[in-house]
Amino acid sequence: MKLIENAIVIENEVIKVGDAMSSKMNTLQSKAEDIENKVGISLDKQQQLSDGQSTALEGINSLNEVQFKALEENRKSQQYFAEFGDKQQEEFIRRQQEMQGLHDRLMENSNKIMSFLESIEAQANMLIALDKLHTLQNIILFESIFMKAFAVYIMSNFLIFMLTNLPC
Repeated sequence: MKLIENAIVIENEVIKVGDAMSSKMNTLQSKAEDIENKVGISLDKQQQLSDGQSTALEGINSLNEVQFKALEENRKSQQYFAEFGDKQQEEFIRRQQEMQGLHDRLMENSNKIMSFLESIEAQANMLIALDKLHTLQNIILFESIFMKAFAVYIMSNFLIFMLTNLPC
């Protein structure tokens, strides 16, 4: 009997252990299911995160391409404006040299004109002196003619007087 009692006690203990194990297994199963749900949610969120990161990466790549194109266009524009500026500066220097040459020729011609005007002024002074001399000569000539005419008048009057006063 003791053996049966021991067997019953062992059987009861095995049932208790089985029930406890079953209860623990159910708890473990529910925890596993909770973990599975949480892992599923986590995987979904991780997939969403991964999709978001992929989208962000595509956006960054697109932004990089746009920035690269903008930098390339900026570089081309800067190169164009630098070349344009160089050409304008060369043209400015060339025209400035032309203007300096024209200025030098103008100054040279002005100096020639000034010396020509000085010579004309000297000639004008000589012409004025000659004109005064000519005027003086005309005055002297007029006086000489007047004196000769007066002398001829006096002589003709004297001759007429002498001829009319002759006794006949």
